[in-house]
Amino acid sequence: MLTGGLGTIATATTKDGITLLSSSTITSPQASDVQFDPAIARTPQGGIAVEWLQTTGNPQTSFNSWLAVALPGKAAFGRPVKLSDAAVNFPPAFEAYGNSDCYGIGDYTGLTTTRSGVAAAWPT
Repeated sequence: MLTGGLGTIATATTKDGITLLSSSTITSPQASDVQFDPAIARTPQGGIAVEWLQTTGNPQTSFNSWLAVALPGKAAFGRPVKLSDAAVNFPPAFEAYGNSDCYGIGDYTGLTTTRSGVAAAWPT
């Protein structure tokens, strides 16, 4: 998912012993933006919710959290919704020497199913 700057989700189903693969676009970021740290959860109604972080503009010094939902039985995701109130600046990285892949924010995105929808968590 979220590879090459284009958010996509792949699904596989089996019918009569044949595996069917399909994919649908979640969102396309602005040309200079990067999407990362995705989380996925099933909605109580049987849809799919996807949350991710996305940089804001160039230079890539801040990010927002976004959410998109595909309703049950739908192949397409609805319009993404920004979860964060405002863009958050990346903090300095404190990883081990030679490993600066998490931008100092860790791996703190999360999405879980609740009785009435989904609950999301993201770093600020």
